[in-house]
Amino acid sequence: MGNFSAADILGLAKSRFETPKSKERGSSMLWEANIGDHVISLAYSPDGKYVAAAGIGGRIFVFDAGTGEVRLENEAHNFGAKMVSWSRDGRFFTSAGQDGQIRLFEAKNFTEIITLTGGADWVECVSWSPHSDTFVSTAGKKIRLWSAGGVMLREYPEQASTVVDVSWSPASEKFVTACYGGLTQWRAADTIPVHKYQWKGSTLVISWSPNGKYIATGDQDATVHFWITKNGSDLQMHGYPTKVMELSWDSTSHFLATGGGGSVTVWNCEPSPQGTTPMQLNGHKNFLTNLAFQPDGLLLLSGDRDGKVSLWDVAQEGKLQWSTALSGEVTQLSWAKDNQHFAVSDGNGQIKLFSID
Repeated sequence: MGNFSAADILGLAKSRFETPKSKERGSSMLWEANIGDHVISLAYSPDGKYVAAAGIGGRIFVFDAGTGEVRLENEAHNFGAKMVSWSRDGRFFTSAGQDGQIRLFEAKNFTEIITLTGGADWVECVSWSPHSDTFVSTAGKKIRLWSAGGVMLREYPEQASTVVDVSWSPASEKFVTACYGGLTQWRAADTIPVHKYQWKGSTLVISWSPNGKYIATGDQDATVHFWITKNGSDLQMHGYPTKVMELSWDSTSHFLATGGGGSVTVWNCEPSPQGTTPMQLNGHKNFLTNLAFQPDGLLLLSGDRDGKVSLWDVAQEGKLQWSTALSGEVTQLSWAKDNQHFAVSDGNGQIKLFSID
């Protein structure tokens, strides 16, 4: 295990990244809406035509991304919503709730197909496969695999503690789950674990790198792990001011942006983050709440507890391109696949959609 101190992570150092020059960018707001509730989840459809949102109270919405028109408003979860997510081709989307249910919708006419049971009082995650029309749900200690038609295909062995996150492999029908004590890698077609990444601590979020080389985790003890999938070893970066809930890879897996404080820390992962000094992006006065790289590019969005949203260009050593302020804490950031449009939301129900100038 490699260990790196707070000085390595938080010290202001000149970037070691070689970057091309590019023009400064701005953004224009195209529309805004307010759902009257804390926005807990926000997701662009794969084709960029719609934006789905969930309020923490239980209502879910689908907006026309071009006009802001509400295409669906549904009282989906009586005891509160947790998240919304789209299938790989956008034909289906799901909502997960604090009522233990998963609502499965067909997107063509925005009609519900079926309501599913997650297996516990609270559905924590629903994650669609990037390779097939299936999705994984986690609820309490339960992990289930479902078809796009709502048929439960498989239930995996009950875990020792609550499963907090899921991330699919970019290259195969494998996925990894996290609970106290580490990660477990599964093959979708098999209930026997492929591998266990053991660690005596609490993982909060998982993000599998697009090239498949690393599984990054943000942790309760203010650390970030890089698990190396080839051999199961890990690197641990420690010294963050608070627990790390924010992770975002760029599409090439060269950079991993992490939160865990008021500065954006960007690790250079090629060939390895070990022994490198991370780039620091400073401009937020309060702790970060969200990070999101472009689907294919080096523009990075960040949001914080004060409602500030910033746009950085990692290709220009993290130069700040643009910023704006929402009325409350930034809760979600979501890019369209065209790399030109993004949606942001806050704790007061505000949703805004922007276009890169």
